[in-house]
Amino acid sequence: MDPPQTPCNALILNGEPATLVVGGYKQPPNVSQPLLERLDATANRLRSVARWATVGWVTAAAIGLTALLVLVDWLGRFNDPGLRWLFSLTLIGATIGVAGWAKRRLTPPDATRLGVAQRLQQVRPELGSRLASAVEFAASDAGDPTAGSEQLRRAVVVEASNAADSLPFDAVVDRTPLWRATRWLAGAAAAMAIVALVSGTALGTGLYRLAAPWAHAPWPRMVTLRAVDPPTTLARGATFEATAVNESGPLPGDVRIEYRFASDQEGSNRRETAPAQLVGDQAVATRERVQRAFAYRFVGGDDDTMAWIDLEVIDPPVAERYTVYAKPPAYSGLPTLMESSGPLRVLAGSEINLRGASDKPLAASTVVLPGGTEVKLRLDDEKKQFVSFPLGWRAEVVEDAAAKPTYEVRLEGDSGVKGIVGPHRYEVVADAPPEAKWRATEEDDVVTARAIVAIAGVATDNLALARVDLEWTAPPAEEGEEPAPQRELIGEGEATPPARASLDDGDEAPIDYDWDLEALGVEPGNELVVSLVATDYAGQEGRTKSPRRLLVVTDDEYQSRLAERQSRLLGQVQQAIATQRDATTATGDLAADTQQAGAVDRAQLDRLTSIEFQQREAAAAVDDPSSGAAAAAKRLLEDLQRSRLEAPELAQQLASAAETLEQVGEGAMPAARGELASARRVGQRANEPNADKQQAAGEFQERLGDAQTQQAEAMERLEQVADLLTSWADYQRFAGEAAALEKMQRGLADEAQKQAAAMASKLMPDPTQAERDKLLTSQAEVARRFDKLRAAMQKLLASQPEGAEPTTASESVSDALAESDDADVAGKLREASSDLARSRTGAASQAQRGAADGLQAMVEALRQRTTTDPEELAKRLEQEKERLAEVQREVEELKQRPDTRQTAQARQRAASRAARASRRLERLTASQAAASTSQGAQQTSGEEQQGSQQEQLAQAEESFEQAQREIDQAIREMQNRQTQRLLDQLKARIDGYIERQEGVLDTTIGLEHAADRQRLDAEAPELAASERDLADELSRFAEELGKRAVFELALGGAADQTTEAASRLEESRVDSSTQRLESMALRRLQHIKEVLEQTPPEPQEDQPQQEGGGGGQGGQPPPPSPIDVAELKMLRLMQLEVLSETDAYEADTATARRSGEPLPPDWGDQGQELADRQRRLAELALELSERDNDPEAEPPPE
Repeated sequence: MDPPQTPCNALILNGEPATLVVGGYKQPPNVSQPLLERLDATANRLRSVARWATVGWVTAAAIGLTALLVLVDWLGRFNDPGLRWLFSLTLIGATIGVAGWAKRRLTPPDATRLGVAQRLQQVRPELGSRLASAVEFAASDAGDPTAGSEQLRRAVVVEASNAADSLPFDAVVDRTPLWRATRWLAGAAAAMAIVALVSGTALGTGLYRLAAPWAHAPWPRMVTLRAVDPPTTLARGATFEATAVNESGPLPGDVRIEYRFASDQEGSNRRETAPAQLVGDQAVATRERVQRAFAYRFVGGDDDTMAWIDLEVIDPPVAERYTVYAKPPAYSGLPTLMESSGPLRVLAGSEINLRGASDKPLAASTVVLPGGTEVKLRLDDEKKQFVSFPLGWRAEVVEDAAAKPTYEVRLEGDSGVKGIVGPHRYEVVADAPPEAKWRATEEDDVVTARAIVAIAGVATDNLALARVDLEWTAPPAEEGEEPAPQRELIGEGEATPPARASLDDGDEAPIDYDWDLEALGVEPGNELVVSLVATDYAGQEGRTKSPRRLLVVTDDEYQSRLAERQSRLLGQVQQAIATQRDATTATGDLAADTQQAGAVDRAQLDRLTSIEFQQREAAAAVDDPSSGAAAAAKRLLEDLQRSRLEAPELAQQLASAAETLEQVGEGAMPAARGELASARRVGQRANEPNADKQQAAGEFQERLGDAQTQQAEAMERLEQVADLLTSWADYQRFAGEAAALEKMQRGLADEAQKQAAAMASKLMPDPTQAERDKLLTSQAEVARRFDKLRAAMQKLLASQPEGAEPTTASESVSDALAESDDADVAGKLREASSDLARSRTGAASQAQRGAADGLQAMVEALRQRTTTDPEELAKRLEQEKERLAEVQREVEELKQRPDTRQTAQARQRAASRAARASRRLERLTASQAAASTSQGAQQTSGEEQQGSQQEQLAQAEESFEQAQREIDQAIREMQNRQTQRLLDQLKARIDGYIERQEGVLDTTIGLEHAADRQRLDAEAPELAASERDLADELSRFAEELGKRAVFELALGGAADQTTEAASRLEESRVDSSTQRLESMALRRLQHIKEVLEQTPPEPQEDQPQQEGGGGGQGGQPPPPSPIDVAELKMLRLMQLEVLSETDAYEADTATARRSGEPLPPDWGDQGQELADRQRRLAELALELSERDNDPEAEPPPE
């Protein structure tokens, strides 16, 4: 119930009455109630701010500390339960502590009416203490005598109530702690969010670990180590190896392996730790020579949870015995079976097998070869014996350089433990191809077409050489063809590989082979690319790294090269003479000075040393084996002989020079050096104490005198060689100049012919005036040089001593001048110049060619040789036969004339012509005819002084007749030689022809049975082209062998058959008729090869010549020539061909008639062809028979 009302005086505030409770009496409600409410509200706000600030701080602390502990726990990944409890209690304690601190620190003590009033008074100092007093007066009892005047209190309260609206109650509420707590809370929340973003899983795990430290909640590990195929058993003494990987990522750098060994005392273990080696993404741990069991595990990073792995050490299987058997390839020549129980060294390709026995039963057995190759071995029923038979393995060279060259045998027991036999050395020796090398020689790479080339080299092989071939590439027969390499066997080993004891013995074969180029048919200007090819018994080939290139030149060009070398030889000899002369002069001066001084002093010994040096230089210039003049002369002579140049005088001169130089180098010069050395020793003794200086000086002079005598002899012999080389150098210079003029003249003749053709043709432009002037100027230069050459030759002849016996060289010059006179070279040169000046180029060309022919005759006379072409020789012999006939007519006329002075002069002229003809015949290799002609020349001149003029001339006629018959014989020999050369060329190519024809025949047969028409249309034209090419080559040989009708018929028939087959192939006809033609051509080629490969009889070189060159005057008839024998054999084989084809023709005809089938359309043509062939063979047989029965037809070969 309400308190009793006590009457009071009315109080007016702001024009309205207010109720004030004073001293327990309730006053009007509008007097102080709003003020008190607002003060209470402000106090509540102060307490609310403090309360929320405390909550913020506590929450921030809890969140931040939680984030921190989670982060620490996450980074540390602690698994200790005590540490986890510590973290949880720390969080709880810290949170409680922060809460207590915040409550004490943030709860305001003045959160009351009075406290708020005081804060307002602080904000509004002008209030003084009236507001606080009003609050106290309002709360005091109205009847309290200690509270002061009631009216005064009422007045204060009323005044404070009136001022309440204007008071700043919000200003007294400090929200700073709340804002600060909010910021810390935001920071803690941000930290927690960052952790959540980094790893939400980690945050969840951490919160759970903090909230429930008793629960099993381990951190997920960053490192999860796992042992890869961990070994659980190991052979005693073997190397332990274990590997671990990290399944969660890359390996940490601190991976270790822990070993745990059982101790001798129960309950205790010994541990060891060793770092593991990081190899790529694996950690590898090894332990050598393990003897006892242990347990192991890997630890590293944050993973130390791997379970221990027990390793049991077991005694491994041991090989009680084993043997390796190696069977090398049959071609090696090595023992058929090689055994080894350790290191193995075998040839690549060897078949290897292994057999052995173990002391324990095995689960498996393998052989590990270099490179990791494994060969599994078979086990017997008891599982103890192992063997690789019957397969084994083949030894191969391992290309991997990093592979260890060893092998080992692995024996795996039933428990999985492996015993290892080895490793042992395992060397597989590769069978390298043979090697071929050139051996350095002085051989010139410029040769003639008939030269014998010295092939020098060496071939090696690590086993054995089967053969060595000479391979060369010659220019093709037809322009545009690809040159085909050809081979010639120059060295051959045994038919079977030679036996050898080991791989250490190789084979080396020196190569010294004389290669005859004449059989190749090469021409000047050709280049031969030559290689040595060595082949071993395995069929491997090795050739010289760089081929040797041989340039084929003309005889004249080679002669010019020889002349140049001869000039260099002369220079060497002259240098040796100069050095020897200086040494000889110095020796004489020293002897004179010693005689005058009467003693030998040190200065004279020094001079003697200098003389000895000079003498050694002179000797080296002569006898040095590589650069001396004697060696150079021998090489020059050898090259001349190998070139097969017909230059007997030059060969004799070089042989004489080489012999003289060798005698000087082995005789006088060494003797002079010996005497000088003796003199030096005498001089040295003369300078010794107590020496008889006068006696020593005398002996010193005597030795110098002997040395000077030897020096003089050496110098004299060297001067003889120099004179010999000098005289021949002049003649060679003449020959070289004449050869150059001939070459130049022929070139001008070709140019003149070209200009003449251009002037006569309307399609070609006329030569310009400059071109004509150039031709005329060049022709004038040739004439000038010829006149100069002729004058020099005449001067040389005039310088010969009068009455002296003419030398071969002087006769050569004389013959050359006579040849130029006979050919009227000078007149033709003048005629050519005159014709060119008148623009008569055609006539000028003829005159130029005539002059060139005369110059060629001069060259042949000067060089004492002529062409080596048998065909050209036969032609020239025919010309000499006509010239000799003219001499015979002159002799016949002289027989009718009286013996007068004019007749004697005419006889001398005729004899001179005959003598020159004799020398020409000698150069044309008709030696017998040349001897008869020379005898006739002497008889014509009357030199024999036997009988009268008529008798002498009659004898001369007989000699000339004999010469004519011998010329005929020589002509036939040249023709046979030309035929033999062509047959040799054919023999060298016949194998290739047969191979080509066999290929064509095989392809034709294949095309007949081929169902693909497109293939037929594509390949048939190629076969036709091949047949036509073969026909062209055979036709060329047939044409060149036209004088040998049998070979012409054989080759021409094969050419016709291939041509006809080509025509049918061009029409894509591959039937039996085409194959028949191809087979006939193939059979004909095989018959030709059979004839060519048969060895002809040796020529009867020593058979005496009979009068008349025949054998019908009581003597035995000459044997047939090898070519005649070959023709007879070829004729017989062709007859057998005709008989075989006739039998087949008759059999086909009979079969057709019996069956009633019509005969082929070409049946009659085939029969007529066989008849024609038989008729031609009969004619040839008759010709051969008549030739063999005619002694004059074919004289015996020389």
